[in-house]
Amino acid sequence: MSFALIASDSEKADQLVRRLTQGRYTIAEAARFLCNDYEGVNYPFLISDLKECVRKGQIPAYKPSITDTAYIPADVHNDYEEIYWNDLNDKWLPRFNWAKRHYPSPLAQLRPNESCWSCQHLSLGDAICLSANIAPDWAAYAKDIGIVNVSKISCGYSPRLTSALYWAQNTNCSWLHNNPAQFKATDQVKLAEFARWVIEENSDWVVPDEFRALAQLTDVNQVDGLIELSSAAWKERAKALAEKQLNQNPRLTIDEISLLIHAKFFDEKIRSSYGGGKEIKVATIKDSLSKDMWFSKVARSLRK
Repeated sequence: MSFALIASDSEKADQLVRRLTQGRYTIAEAARFLCNDYEGVNYPFLISDLKECVRKGQIPAYKPSITDTAYIPADVHNDYEEIYWNDLNDKWLPRFNWAKRHYPSPLAQLRPNESCWSCQHLSLGDAICLSANIAPDWAAYAKDIGIVNVSKISCGYSPRLTSALYWAQNTNCSWLHNNPAQFKATDQVKLAEFARWVIEENSDWVVPDEFRALAQLTDVNQVDGLIELSSAAWKERAKALAEKQLNQNPRLTIDEISLLIHAKFFDEKIRSSYGGGKEIKVATIKDSLSKDMWFSKVARSLRK
């Protein structure tokens, strides 16, 4: 007897946000999109029709998280294969002369921008969003996301908020920035301390590398406006930055990325605490990324 792995609500929400930021839809989501906008649309018919188009290779489909190679599956499922928004617009919608609204382009703004990761204080609700790699203002795009998806995302991340609010009442809680009698989601937290609590006490939470790097910042010294990071902390931050750059452009070389990271560190006034706050040189960054062939492995996986 075999047992299927059932994804948690949080994992389902994360997968949903990934699809929204990539502009990809499962068969069921693509059909539901039309049913939400037009009355009297036959949902089972749309499912059957889109499956048939995929099965015949008329519309390219992709495995979840795989972006480079489309394939023609032997069996097409409602909630597995993914299709890009532009292929739905160009190759499927023309089959229906009543369909006027197009599938929206990818919602890249659902992911946190660079400025989020440099904040010292955020509301607890916004910090929870960062832990789940979703922009704090994601709800502003509710119209594009759709009410059903808004509900799924909210339900996926609400257990994290419940857990954090419970811990906020504990006298040992170290991440409260202000300390009202009744701590709420809108009250401020010390972001780096909150990240450390998440990493140390909630190992089942799946968090992005940028958030994991924040946990290292609790060991930061600030001297004359400079941020001094331990060796482990700046190396973790460098890897997070490198991986983000590679996701945007897998063809970048280690030399190019090391230069970009060096410029980023310089702009953010990040220095190494070793040696009394000395500059982290390009060659040193390159050495850290190449250790144990880390860069080569990451780049190779993205270039396939």
